[in-house]
Amino acid sequence: MKISEIILEWYKKNKRLLPWRETRDPYKIWLSEIILQQTRVNQGMEYYHRFVARFPDVHQLAVAEEQEVIKLWQGLGYYSRARNLLAAARQVENEFGGKFPSRYSDLLKLKGVGPYTAAAVASIAYKAPVAVVDGNVSRVLARLYAVQDAVNIPAGGKQIEALAVELLHRGNPGDHNQAMMEFGALQCVPVAPDCLACPVQQFCKAFSNDLVAALPVKQKKAKIRNRYFTYLIIREGVHTYISRRTGNDIWREMYEFPLIEHDSAPDETEILHAASLLTGLEGSRLTISRLSDPVRHQLTHRRIIARFLHLETRGNLLQAPGHWKRVRFSEVGDHPLPRLIDRYLELNGESPD
Repeated sequence: MKISEIILEWYKKNKRLLPWRETRDPYKIWLSEIILQQTRVNQGMEYYHRFVARFPDVHQLAVAEEQEVIKLWQGLGYYSRARNLLAAARQVENEFGGKFPSRYSDLLKLKGVGPYTAAAVASIAYKAPVAVVDGNVSRVLARLYAVQDAVNIPAGGKQIEALAVELLHRGNPGDHNQAMMEFGALQCVPVAPDCLACPVQQFCKAFSNDLVAALPVKQKKAKIRNRYFTYLIIREGVHTYISRRTGNDIWREMYEFPLIEHDSAPDETEILHAASLLTGLEGSRLTISRLSDPVRHQLTHRRIIARFLHLETRGNLLQAPGHWKRVRFSEVGDHPLPRLIDRYLELNGESPD
């Protein structure tokens, strides 16, 4: 029996029951794949149901407002995915007559859709004979064939892609791709896999050469950089101030409290001085309620270390910059917020929702 057939048999017996596996609707398959990029299945499930309930088809998503989509995405991180999701839905609507393209090459034209997602949609929804390669598949193939090059650089990646194509079950590509991903997620796991119970152990070069723990080889990632933020939660009675992030930085188009970014970890004196300069308020016109302890938030290549300075003003004396938006504090949660801010408000019993 071929390796692909063995893994397909394993998949039938061991696969998790997930809603996007119960459909051939390319919209729902695509939606699930975008959500599950950089997201665990358990967390992504809630968001998948939320999006399907609000946008049951690609047309409903295509006509949505960007702020609503980002708000619905809030907490998943990597917000460019949400913007790409909307852009791709509009492409399907405007360029493909509202029908998801079936060809792999056309799927690649959609915003935010790369080779992995295009292959997943084409093979699962349309049974196109294209192989999927994600982190789980890379690990399985690197161990089966003892790939010595790093799988996250071009040379190793090309080897993995070639092996994925070679192994593909062309009569059942959709289930094969899902089986390979599931096999990596449940059986051929990153650390201490149960090789004695593995159905393809006899074919595994890593097992026979005692290389399982050493594979796959990966090139080290870039060093994580710290960024130091101070957010000003300014209260004017029931009102506060927020602003929208712009440019190409993190959390683009999301809202936040007025921000001071520091070059290095600031002490309390530096924070208070910077806040005074930013608000233009000193002395009796500005009351400092409290300064939070540092709150850490991990991103892919950056670590945000944030503090929240709670301020109160008297008599609407603040001359707010034009890009600040004055809103009722109870309305802050109506805007898409970075998870860092949303979590801080929630943990401190100040959630505006």
